[in-house]
Amino acid sequence: MTYHVPSSPIQVSAFLDIQDYNYNNSMYTRKVLMRILVLYVHKKVCMRIILL
Repeated sequence: MTYHVPSSPIQVSAFLDIQDYNYNNSMYTRKVLMRILVLYVHKKVCMRIILL
């Protein structure tokens, strides 16, 4: 199963890669971002199933 991921999370992750040089808690930020992304994709899939 393939998910269509919008380009905005990729841009956010690239922004976080730049921020890695500034913050020590970059791993925590990336973990939060991944959790938000998973919730977003899960919500989209659930909405698609409901619509079907």
